[in-house]
Amino acid sequence: MVRTELWSGRRNIVAAAAWMLGAALVVVVLPVGPAMVRGAFAGALVTSWAWMVFVTSLIRTYPVTMGEWGESFTREVLESREFGWPFLDDVPMEKRNIDHVAVSPRAVLAIETKFVGAGRQWATDRYREAAMDGARSSARSVRSILRSQGVRDVSVEAVLIIWGPGARQLENDWAVVDEVHVVRGVAAADAWRRYCKDGDISGARAKELHGILASHQAMRDAHTGAKTRQSHEGAGCLRPRRPRSRQS
Repeated sequence: MVRTELWSGRRNIVAAAAWMLGAALVVVVLPVGPAMVRGAFAGALVTSWAWMVFVTSLIRTYPVTMGEWGESFTREVLESREFGWPFLDDVPMEKRNIDHVAVSPRAVLAIETKFVGAGRQWATDRYREAAMDGARSSARSVRSILRSQGVRDVSVEAVLIIWGPGARQLENDWAVVDEVHVVRGVAAADAWRRYCKDGDISGARAKELHGILASHQAMRDAHTGAKTRQSHEGAGCLRPRRPRSRQS
């Protein structure tokens, strides 16, 4: 991701480098002041350019990086021994992915993850409603997948797990708000797990539902991944993918 940002802004980076390095060269060459002072000033100019590139890349990739961190935190929670639910990561839909889908004894859970920074007010955040709508949309999508396979007797519930300093702004560790389980990261994990463990979905049924969702995931991956695989292979960009499913 950082490499992509650097490549997209390569012209600006090169232009800034030309100015900074040119200025550093002028400072070193001109016989004004002690050589040590000129060298220190030239070094400061070069260092400033390096820091400018670093900070700009960090700022531009920050939202995506935080989102990835949030998803990894949620994955760690679902992978813990206390949960033990079969789940999948990155369940592909038509135009987006569902972060996680887990099968608890209570319901199939369509889980979206958000990272809220310290400077954001979750109660009035302009992305709040979009996040809530996204969680509800994910639940509808999972429900549609199951119904397409004749499964209509299983509840599908929307979940939004909040991470980051801004999660402390939530009034409760977790609560059902407008049909969405809003969960405050690991602080609410145990209480939320206890709520979701009471239900009629047996272990065998959970594995069956997990299999249906995994088949959908594999089918969508085969459909969409084949179109990009050849170009990635030609560019040498293929990387090992992280595990996307856990079946207990």
